[in-house]
Amino acid sequence: MARILIAEDVRTNQLILMAMLRQMGHTVTTASNGREAITAAEHQIPDVILMDMEMPVVNGWIATAYLQKQPALAHIPVIALTGHTTAHELDQALAAGCVACLSKPIKRERLLAALDPYVRDCTPVLQATSTSTSG
Repeated sequence: MARILIAEDVRTNQLILMAMLRQMGHTVTTASNGREAITAAEHQIPDVILMDMEMPVVNGWIATAYLQKQPALAHIPVIALTGHTTAHELDQALAAGCVACLSKPIKRERLLAALDPYVRDCTPVLQATSTSTSG
C-alpha cells in the first residue's frame, strides 16, 4: 500500500481520485493548493504526489520545482494533473521535475499505468474473500 498525496483544488476531483486510489488499497492525503501540498509532503513524505498544475496560492509548477530542490523530498515522484496535454505542457511538466503527466478527467487505466512504476513495491496483493460456509 502506497502513501499518495493528491494536490488538487477542485473538491470533486479530489473525491474521485481518493475513491479510485483507496479502491486500489492506497492511503490518501489531500491538499487544496501548492502551499498545502508542500507542507503535507514535508510532514508525511508520501510515496507519490499527484499534482494539479493550476491551483491557487502556489501553483503546481512552483510547488513541484520547490519539492525537487529539497534533499529530503526530491526522490518523491510527482505526476502532473492538467486540463491541457499539449506537447509543450508535457515538456513543462518534465522540466519541472514531474515523472509523468495525466490529462483530466483522469481515467482509472491511465492512473494505474502512471502509478505502477512507483507503487509496485508498496502495493499489497488484494485477495478475494470467500463467503462459503461449511456444514
